[in-house]
Amino acid sequence: MTTANDDQLLGIVDAEIAQLRLRLSALCSKRNALMPVARLPPELMSIIFLYARDSRAPNSRSKMVLIISWICRTWRRNSLNFSQLWSEIDFHHHMGIKKFLTRSRQSPLSIKLNYSYLVLRDILGLPQCSRIQSFDLNKDSFVEKRPRHLDLD
Repeated sequence: MTTANDDQLLGIVDAEIAQLRLRLSALCSKRNALMPVARLPPELMSIIFLYARDSRAPNSRSKMVLIISWICRTWRRNSLNFSQLWSEIDFHHHMGIKKFLTRSRQSPLSIKLNYSYLVLRDILGLPQCSRIQSFDLNKDSFVEKRPRHLDLD
């Protein structure tokens, strides 16, 4: 059982930990900014990002783009500003497709899907549909799976 004094001390320690985390984050950002890769021009980083994406297997390119955007603040900023990087969509689940469509801005799209009819209908109904240059769809996703009922009689 904690007392009011203990709760107050915990609050003070938690606040100090939060301040230290902010300071550590600031120091990590400062350190990252000193690295040679952080001084690359955005145009060169964009070429590297495309190479990293396109060197992956076709079904894992969208995942690579997400990983690139998670490396550090500089990479995230540069990747989010490079719409062409987000224009190849190869998800096998619907989470994230709308983010890719938004981040690709007006870039032509290449889409590979493995979805149900309902998700496909939602995507094709979006305004970005006119930007689609290529569209691959896994036919197995349209096989309707009916539940099997067990008759116990």
